[in-house]
Amino acid sequence: MDTDEKQPMSDTTRRRLLIGLAGTPILASLPSRSAWGQECSISGMLSGNLSNHVHDCPALGDGRTSQYMATHPVCWPVGNSLTLDFGTMYNGNGGAKEIEPCEVSDLNGKLDNPNKYSFAGGTTLDSLISQILVNFGSTLVWAGGFGMQIMDYLHDGPGYPQQAGAAFLNALHPNISYPYSALEVAEAMATVAGDMSREMRLEDILAHFNASSVESTALVQSCSLS
Repeated sequence: MDTDEKQPMSDTTRRRLLIGLAGTPILASLPSRSAWGQECSISGMLSGNLSNHVHDCPALGDGRTSQYMATHPVCWPVGNSLTLDFGTMYNGNGGAKEIEPCEVSDLNGKLDNPNKYSFAGGTTLDSLISQILVNFGSTLVWAGGFGMQIMDYLHDGPGYPQQAGAAFLNALHPNISYPYSALEVAEAMATVAGDMSREMRLEDILAHFNASSVESTALVQSCSLS
């Protein structure tokens, strides 16, 4: 993330915020892509009649919705090579008091009152897409257009970047089985950029697979408050 876009979280917050992932099993029964069929790939669904077969493709894996990701910041993926941060959390919109996320999250990682808090300085969606394309070896370039922080899109949309943000968090999470890699999502977005009808198709595809999990089945996480 660009330093002029992000107000770093305090060292105390970073020390306190630990994600406990070892207790969550990765779904082992995800069918192979050959068995799934080319028509259910991102490229297959973008090129076909989406309305006829998007819901014929099983909602593979256990992807979480944008609402889940917005209300469970301590369950975001960590430990990869990307700069990915939900930002600094404050009490109230524009509030001056910094809040420790772990102190106001339940045992499943959900904020006690999500509407009570605001976030500032988090990774922008533009930044994450560009990082994925560069770091994972793509020849495509992201032209930009989504300069708000990911958390803002998760909360308030609009739909396309909202679903894209959730898709990246799902795809990058080591304990979520998602049918597409982060690179596949990023390259699809770069390919359809500027084509509104195809962007709407991609939004529907991602929304379909972002809703594969029962929301009450939270990711196991833990926070150290020492």
